[in-house]
Amino acid sequence: MTAWAWKVYKAVMGIPFGQVRTYKWVAARAGKPGACRAVGQVLKSNPYLLVIPCHRVIKSDNSWEAMPWAANARECFWIQKRRY
Repeated sequence: MTAWAWKVYKAVMGIPFGQVRTYKWVAARAGKPGACRAVGQVLKSNPYLLVIPCHRVIKSDNSWEAMPWAANARECFWIQKRRY
């Protein structure tokens, strides 16, 4: 894991339960305010879906980023959240 990826993951882990943040917010928290796309690339390869909640990161227009696994993963996360 690169130092940049660690900063991104750490920023994402700081997003409170039940809230979302934008890629721009995560990039700024990780120290590179203009690196929104780089944040997306890091989160795309997130190997720890349940530990690093990348489903809490959205686009600036409040839409979800379309990723191949996103629909099924998002469904699983909502099911988990409904239990608590």
